[in-house]
Amino acid sequence: ETIPDGFYLVGETTNAQLEFQRAIIDAVAKVTHIAAADDNGKLIGVNTAAPGVVLLACKKRGLCAGMTAARFTTTTEVYPDSPRTTPAICNAAQVAAVCAGIDYVLRGLTALRGTGEELWNKQNHNTVTNLRDEWTDTEG
Repeated sequence: ETIPDGFYLVGETTNAQLEFQRAIIDAVAKVTHIAAADDNGKLIGVNTAAPGVVLLACKKRGLCAGMTAARFTTTTEVYPDSPRTTPAICNAAQVAAVCAGIDYVLRGLTALRGTGEELWNKQNHNTVTNLRDEWTDTEG
């Protein structure tokens, strides 16, 4: 089995959260390339559920996404030995993934609480953006 070239996510089959994972992939795609499926539509020998996303029985396999009963889980995969990236870009991709995940969950919580997009933009988004910018400045 060939290691995919690019960033991808592994989600739990019993807790597929494809919108959450798509949000992460969209954010990471601005930083580095997303692993492409092979000619059979597979990554790591598994059918893709969405571009850059595969679903596995993570809990049974002992993978990170199966270690908790949290609603939003995923395992991120990216390898710095790709000729198309660097360790710094891989780190930036992981930061983008974390920020996008937090962003997604906070948007959902804001919608559930009925506080509206304006409150989200003023508080949470600025916090995530500032964290991302601070990390980028230290790595730059």
